[in-house]
Amino acid sequence: MIIRLLAVIFFCFLAVVLYNYDKAAREVAVEKKTAVASVVRPQYRRLLIRDEIFGRYSADTPPDSVCYGILRKSDLKKIPHFALKKIPLTRLNSSKEKRFFMKVIASVAGKVNDIVEEHRKIVLSVAKKREKSIKLTRNEAELFDKICRFYQTKNISKLLLRVAPVPLSLAVAQAVLESRYGGDRTIRRLNAYFGLMKASDYLIKFDNLFNAAIAYVKTLNVNENYKEFREQRAIMIAKTGTADGLQLAPLLKNYGSDKKYVQLISELIRLYDLSVLDKRSGVDVSEKL
Repeated sequence: MIIRLLAVIFFCFLAVVLYNYDKAAREVAVEKKTAVASVVRPQYRRLLIRDEIFGRYSADTPPDSVCYGILRKSDLKKIPHFALKKIPLTRLNSSKEKRFFMKVIASVAGKVNDIVEEHRKIVLSVAKKREKSIKLTRNEAELFDKICRFYQTKNISKLLLRVAPVPLSLAVAQAVLESRYGGDRTIRRLNAYFGLMKASDYLIKFDNLFNAAIAYVKTLNVNENYKEFREQRAIMIAKTGTADGLQLAPLLKNYGSDKKYVQLISELIRLYDLSVLDKRSGVDVSEKL
């Protein structure tokens, strides 16, 4: 009787061990399969990114046909808005992969610009109410205060200079130049695709590409080195409704250490015809294209 009982216990123990081993083997197989798939094509996940005034941003998996579309005028009429924690590229040997990288940057920077446009509407609304001596509601006052803190001024005139979108042609060209089409390993590890640096000449690390884009736009909109850039942008927007990145490029001479920095940015904008991105409004490009 005791022998039978011991045999039952032994076989139960053996069954548990074999089950756990089989389960572990299946998990390893899935991980290997996922790793192989990530090399064959990019993998996307739904991200929820929160920021005090940039709100909650969610992005769904875009179709492969959209992500891998070649960056042409006809293709840019609708740029999908999505964010990636990491740029999922393994090699940058083909024109297709380089254009995919540019499309990711245009998409994420475009989302940041859309939110900046919403901030601008709030600033204009506050300005009108102040002119008419209308008191702000509690929510309006709180949101306006957050915007003032983010853009580092309470002066309406300065806010209107600072709270404006950055031309996407510049964002894409600078990201390409700073990260070598996203191929620089250090840049990818830190999500520092726009090459933003601390005072100590160390690259700033970001949790994701969306936050890197927010910091990039904020730098051009707040940093005193780009005051002339903001003034000229305001003049362009007042005249034509949009800002031309190619014309504004010379005003970013302080952004990079290379003496040919402006020349390189300008060449990239011309090479890939990135100026078409500057005519983009929301998700749709102007019908003039």
